[in-house]
Amino acid sequence: MSEWQQTEEKNRVPGTREGVNGMLDYGYAILRTAVLRSLAAHGFIAAIGIAHTAKAGSFALADDVMEPLRPWIDRELKVFLQGGKRPMQEWMRQAVSVLQLEVPMNRNKMRLLNAIDVYVRSFADAAMSHTPSLLKIPMLP
Repeated sequence: MSEWQQTEEKNRVPGTREGVNGMLDYGYAILRTAVLRSLAAHGFIAAIGIAHTAKAGSFALADDVMEPLRPWIDRELKVFLQGGKRPMQEWMRQAVSVLQLEVPMNRNKMRLLNAIDVYVRSFADAAMSHTPSLLKIPMLP
């Protein structure tokens, strides 16, 4: 960890828009947007969630579905910060590239953006058939 990472930020505080917390928020927003796109393409109503409570203007299902994807952003931000103090603007340019990462999925490799589509489709299949084993989540290797 760099000296810059040893900040007052001892806990996750969403919505700060500064430092590591702000960078995490930005990265998670990128994942959430990709999940929203896929949910819409597969006919889901993103406002109706499973674990997250629907609030006005929220996308509770997208928040539920993106939870297991957060480690992808966490890892990329850790690598990004290992170079020392780096500005938010640089992270904003780099963070979107997480969707282009090659990830193991279905015994193959595919880009995370495509893997999210496979994940959401498998979520639909698992839910409709009441067969949780059909769920395919892009996991870190």
